[in-house]
Amino acid sequence: MKVIASSLRKGNVVDIDGRLYVVLTAQNFHPGKGTPVTQVDMRRISDGTKVSERWKTTEQVERATVDEREYDFLYEDGEGYHFMEPVSYDQVVVSPDVVGDGKVFLTEGMRVYLQTHNDVAISIEFPQKVTVEITETEPVVKGQTASSSLQARHVHQRAARDGAAAYLGRHAHRHQHRRPELRRAREGLILAPLRSAVAKMQKGRPAGRPFLIPGEG
Repeated sequence: MKVIASSLRKGNVVDIDGRLYVVLTAQNFHPGKGTPVTQVDMRRISDGTKVSERWKTTEQVERATVDEREYDFLYEDGEGYHFMEPVSYDQVVVSPDVVGDGKVFLTEGMRVYLQTHNDVAISIEFPQKVTVEITETEPVVKGQTASSSLQARHVHQRAARDGAAAYLGRHAHRHQHRRPELRRAREGLILAPLRSAVAKMQKGRPAGRPFLIPGEG
């Protein structure tokens, strides 16, 4: 079907010299002087090569007829991304190039729109909104900034490796001058469990010989 170049939109498929291209972007330019043109960026379906074309806005372009349907995502393997048409149960494999960066949002059962030409997927449209679940994050101490949280974690890891009491004894003067939020992180991440350990150790020490936590007292 012949259409004017200015009507092309993302996802349209055009036939140029017998080869199919899917439109990635299409922009119309109307200079103050000169002929208005349409700049189109496309991907050749056969091999994924990206090309750019510029036509006069009124120039005729052959737009290929494609089939557009809803599909449900099944799984990914070495062949690509597998989708199933929910009515006919027909399945189609979509290449990573077509899925693009949207792959990070794909979950089992997600419904998308696929455009196919001769049973080959050429374009995918994801839902406008997706719901995601945060499965892992770093522990935080109230009042911490992102950078101080990272510093506090490093302090805690080094203290655990070298021995909390020995580490704090050598570097107590450094921690006393840290920002308030880092000192609070030190209280929560290091001193609290250390005090508990010291209390247990104190029970077995002779009277009159208290065990002091470096940096305190």
